[in-house]
Amino acid sequence: MKTIKFQLIFVALLVLTTGVSAQNPYADIEKDSYADVLKFAGQKPSITDFATYYIGEPTPPEEDDGLECGWGCDFRDVWSKYRKHKPLTTTEEWTEKVTVDAKNGYACIELYFAVKDQDYKRDAKMEMCYWNCSDGKHKVFAVSESCSENGKLLGLGGFFGGFGLFLYNNDTHKIYRCSASDLGAEVKTGYEHISQDHKDDEYFRIDNNTGVRTKITKKEWEDWTWPFVIYTLPRVGKDINAVIYDLPGGETKKILVKWNGLTFDVQK
Repeated sequence: MKTIKFQLIFVALLVLTTGVSAQNPYADIEKDSYADVLKFAGQKPSITDFATYYIGEPTPPEEDDGLECGWGCDFRDVWSKYRKHKPLTTTEEWTEKVTVDAKNGYACIELYFAVKDQDYKRDAKMEMCYWNCSDGKHKVFAVSESCSENGKLLGLGGFFGGFGLFLYNNDTHKIYRCSASDLGAEVKTGYEHISQDHKDDEYFRIDNNTGVRTKITKKEWEDWTWPFVIYTLPRVGKDINAVIYDLPGGETKKILVKWNGLTFDVQK
């Protein structure tokens, strides 16, 4: 009799645990990730609220330490002007553009810089959008940034750089920073485990997974560029278009990152 009771209790606990897991497919993210509370007006957040959370507010003049923070500060300043309905700059040397599509949950900031007498151009782009998850209780917010110099795309790093994902809980209003791999959106270049080294006049490319060291020329060592990924977010539709740039031989590779209602599936 005790055995039967124990089995019944075990089965009940198993069903209960499975049910909780099924109800919240993001339980691990919400348990292990740092969370902020998203501020917004109205019944639910808009793309403007998500963008403002990510970009932040410009540094007040009295707190400005005078250090250059690059595109990050420019994105903040332009977004602040847009929200305050101030005119954006449009000149031959500097152009600011903001697109907000509230209906489709999409926003984009574009910046263009040119030095006319030096034939130099540089631009930066920040895309943002969100998806309503099929569980009805969460949203996924994404940010993608890219930069080009004289038409050549550059890899970005740091907080204002690359690709980022956030999970938002509709009930608690908490927003969690998560990795691309947490939500199945990580596109790998195939060269994440490669590094380079040199000793005296010998140069090597190293496979950090196997420890194999391949001898290369000094020019190959100097000219090596690391492949990087640019994610283009959807204004219409639900899937992300990713491109791997600077593969050996200067090749590129297009990859579709499909939204399945809860997470993403990287197409091979």
